[in-house]
This record gives sequence, C-alpha cells and structure tokens, in this order.
Amino acid sequence: MVEFFSSAWFPSAGLWMEWLQLLLRSLHVIVGIAWIGASFYFVWLDNHLEKPLDPELLRKGVDGELWAVHGGGFYNPQKYMLAPAGLPQRLHWFYWESYSTWLSGFALFVALYLFQANTYDRPKGSSLESCCCRPCLILLCRWLARLRFVMPIGGDGQ
Repeated sequence: MVEFFSSAWFPSAGLWMEWLQLLLRSLHVIVGIAWIGASFYFVWLDNHLEKPLDPELLRKGVDGELWAVHGGGFYNPQKYMLAPAGLPQRLHWFYWESYSTWLSGFALFVALYLFQANTYDRPKGSSLESCCCRPCLILLCRWLARLRFVMPIGGDGQ
C-alpha cells in the first residue's frame, strides 16, 4: 500500500497544495464578487428610493420605497430609518457574502504563507515557527486595535 502512495499514480503533496490554492483562490474571487454585487445593489437601491406618498407607510416609519419588476415578479422594498415596532420572524441578513470573503481569504493566507513558509525568503537565523507566528500576531494586533479604537466610534461603546 505504501508503494501506491509513493508511485506515479498518486500525486505528491506539492500537487495537492497547488490544487488547494487554486480552489481557495477561485472561491475567494467568487464570494468577493458576490459581496461586491450585494454592495452595489444596496447602493443602487438607496439612490433610487423615493419618499412614500401613502400616509400609512409614513406613520409606520418608512423613509423610502421602490417598486421594481424582475423575472415576472413585483418587488416593493421599503427602508425604515429606525427599526419598526415589530420585526418579522424570518429576517434576511446580508452578511454571508462578507464572512465568506474573509474566511476564504484567511484560508488562502494559511495555505499560501503558513503551510509553505519555508518556500519564502526569511531572515537568516530565524526559525520557521517565528516566520509563521509573526503574520498571525500582526493579524491579532490589528484585530485588537480595531476592537479598541474603531468599533467604539461607530457603535454605542459597549
């Protein structure tokens, strides 16, 4: 059985890593395009909303609405500036596009730089472990700095 894995019939670990990197790059590009597309849609939607004329919608807190048709169906998205009194049980959140882009990018970072740290130039006398830990520490410090300095500005400070 060991002879099979070391033979020409079974690809080497380097080839598996190349395929993994190709798949992760493709995934990262596709989910990045989905995230950008969703962002463009909401920018377009915000730019085309009109103030509702119906007094009932104004009383409910609707700040803008739009009528659209796509694929034979009619859509009427409405924008509330503040959360309405009651939210529906099923609420769709547009967050998987950004999460998937970040997660696939981090997986690509791990596959490119951490699994193959010995293929990149590293300072003389530095160990492979230090070359792997340094980028992770930089990411951790940036994340902590973001939590400390950026997040309280946009939120309520909690």
